[in-house]
Amino acid sequence: MKRKARKRLIYKGESRLPSPELLALWACGWLGGPGHVVELGCGIASDALFLARWGWDAITVDSDRSQLRVVHQRFKRLGLRASRIQALAQGLPLRDGCADLILDRLLWNNVCADRHGAHYVMELCRIARAGTKLVVRAKTAWRGLACYDPPPLGDLLTRRMRELLTSTFSPVHPLIRAPVMGDSGELVPALLQLFVAGRKKRPAATATRPA
Repeated sequence: MKRKARKRLIYKGESRLPSPELLALWACGWLGGPGHVVELGCGIASDALFLARWGWDAITVDSDRSQLRVVHQRFKRLGLRASRIQALAQGLPLRDGCADLILDRLLWNNVCADRHGAHYVMELCRIARAGTKLVVRAKTAWRGLACYDPPPLGDLLTRRMRELLTSTFSPVHPLIRAPVMGDSGELVPALLQLFVAGRKKRPAATATRPA
């Protein structure tokens, strides 16, 4: 009985299916690959699991150890493997330029709103290499993603965060408004922004990474 209750708690608000926006990007061929995919704030890693079934090497990152245990069980059940890393997205223990695809589903809202937002953007730029694709989904109510026109993506980004993001990434698609599954399983209004990394421009001196 206790085991069942624990399972329900872990899966609460998490879809076991890949997100519809990821499926659309995969179906139209935009994701490319296979390669190395990093899913940040992965939860039970439904997106990374889907891509792993199509030959991608998955790196799943979450600060919650219990979520990563579920990720291990799900991959093992299908005979797949994933690198599971317990860490904060503001200080990733990953090598530079390791990612071909970076997935962020609503993590941006939580991380970039605090004082360590610039460190998160720094990490996105550090693990990217030329050609890396970044898929960011953010709640529209927060209005804090893009540093590009048209606004509603960027009003809360600091100048430093804008400089860091634009030193590596460029938007490759107009903003898309689409519902995304929230923390409690409900659909919330969201913005989908796609980026692709170019050659890094080496921005001015970076901030110290948080401990």
